[in-house]
Amino acid sequence: MTYSWVSVAISTSLFLLLVSSSSVLISLFPDEIPSSVIIDSNKAYGFAIPLPSGTDTTFETFLNSRTRVLVNDLLREKVTVYWTTEQVHCLVLSIFDMNRTLDCSFEKGTFIIPYVGYAHQDTLMSSIIFDYCIDAELDDFLYPLEGYLLLEPLSVKSIELVEPKIAQHFGTSIRYGWPVYLQIADAGGFLSFDFFLDGEIETLLQLDTYNVFMWPYEPKPARMTETFTSLINKQSLNELRHFVSQGGGYIGSCYGAQVASSGFLQPFSLLSLRYAYQPDKHSYPFSLSASISDTIMNIRFPLLKDLFISTSIITNFSHPLAFSINKTLKDFFSGPWFVYLGKNSECVSIFDTITLETSDSPPVIQKIIGTPNWVTSTFGKGKVVLFASHPEFVNNISLLFESRIWPEDHYYGRRVIQNSIFYVTGKSNQIPMMNHCLPFSTLKQLKIKTTNLYIPLYKTQFFDSTITRLIEYSVNLSRIQNLSSELMMLYSDVFSDELVFQNDSKPLLYAYHISYILQDYTQKTIQNLQLMEHLTALNEIDQNKLLDSYSELDGVINANINQSQWILQISLNLTYQIEKYLRMPSFSMMEKINVVEESREMITTLESSLKYVPQMHFESMKILRHFWYQYESTVAC
Repeated sequence: MTYSWVSVAISTSLFLLLVSSSSVLISLFPDEIPSSVIIDSNKAYGFAIPLPSGTDTTFETFLNSRTRVLVNDLLREKVTVYWTTEQVHCLVLSIFDMNRTLDCSFEKGTFIIPYVGYAHQDTLMSSIIFDYCIDAELDDFLYPLEGYLLLEPLSVKSIELVEPKIAQHFGTSIRYGWPVYLQIADAGGFLSFDFFLDGEIETLLQLDTYNVFMWPYEPKPARMTETFTSLINKQSLNELRHFVSQGGGYIGSCYGAQVASSGFLQPFSLLSLRYAYQPDKHSYPFSLSASISDTIMNIRFPLLKDLFISTSIITNFSHPLAFSINKTLKDFFSGPWFVYLGKNSECVSIFDTITLETSDSPPVIQKIIGTPNWVTSTFGKGKVVLFASHPEFVNNISLLFESRIWPEDHYYGRRVIQNSIFYVTGKSNQIPMMNHCLPFSTLKQLKIKTTNLYIPLYKTQFFDSTITRLIEYSVNLSRIQNLSSELMMLYSDVFSDELVFQNDSKPLLYAYHISYILQDYTQKTIQNLQLMEHLTALNEIDQNKLLDSYSELDGVINANINQSQWILQISLNLTYQIEKYLRMPSFSMMEKINVVEESREMITTLESSLKYVPQMHFESMKILRHFWYQYESTVAC
């Protein structure tokens, strides 16, 4: 896999063609500064990277997420990045054309990366940014980002970003559904992402390892008993309270919002609510929520039966959750809604419409129109983001969109979730320190040196045995995927006349899709390892550090393969047992119950592989990018 100046020219041509045919790619197009304005310096103080917005297209969302990938790469390399919370006006040079001085007004949500005065760090950050704004050798994303060199120091209110390190609740009730947060985090380059099973929060959720905890929706197949297993564990909820009160972030939607709230509206709501103002206390003993938000929610069971289409209106465009997002947006709703916001909570958007595609909405919907949808809270030192609706579903989930007419961007939900991650982990009310600069001559040389590199053809066989194991694992995933497809058809035939079990085939459907997701992460890991084998030919990289990192990674991946294969074998055995039942000529009621229960056990078992398989891709990608950037910065010096 090689890239040369030819690929740069192709990427550039495609990008310019796209710009000429589109009304706008980012939130602004700066005008060239009049010739009468004189710049009395030949140096730059850092970079500005706008957050793409304005057209609300899928392509723009891809660029938007791509910008987050760049920022996360910088954060992992210990580069300081600020996220502006107000508009800023300044003189700049386009990275794309460093001969034109521009007069810019950047929108809120622009990323500012100042030079710090250390040669290696300034060279490293420049190399990474030039990769994304001109030519990226490590992937095939054809369209460069818009980026600018700052010709003057800025004083602008900002959030100083911190590398997000994410943990997600993954109790049994969650493992019937789609890994929505995982896929959105992956798309934005948030590569530190771990899952916690029931009982793991109290032992694993530590601030020195993680800085944000996410709690997703409750899938339909989940049973009340499975949900209560998480909610009645007061030790876990109190550890979550401690984590957030000491500065950790929290993001939750629907069920996850209810867990963080001060509970449902009922006669004892005030007892639960007061714990939202006492972060040093344990939560209310009889509450099924953590009370890390001074909000109260309500629920009506007719709302749990259907998935509604909702539209919301942003009411606070100054809030970071709203950066790069249109005033009105469309997503899904099914569950609780907010009926009370206390002094520590703030509304960012409200419900405008809630409808069903196939029938009239229940009367209770009228009570929800105009109520808060996106809510932020503070709890001790921590920040909380809660969604009554499901913006995380708007990420092209095939089960949702394949049968729906949805003219809007299928990936739009990524924007608000990725905004939320940066918001809850960042340090608010900061001003960028911009006391250092680099001369244009140095920057032009950096640009030339770092955009004419290529990955060498020579490679070692360092990861050959591991790659072989990954291929074998992928083949076995294909077996369970094919079996799940067959079992869904058999299930439909056997239970077609049943009233009790006719809707219980969803675990088999999810097993089909989850096996595909696991395969995708396995293939991406293989690609990472193959690319890493090429880096051993680069003499500019410290080979001892490289091989030590490779050896450690190889051990981690093989340990994860062992866990994943063990889980897969259990899942396959359950699948074979289900197939045995479904191919029987006749069924007793007990055998039908066995099919349903083993289908449920199979999907919750298979989904637990997400604790191990995506992490192989994430960890290998981190090391691959780190050493490639070290190589680039060494060449550029």
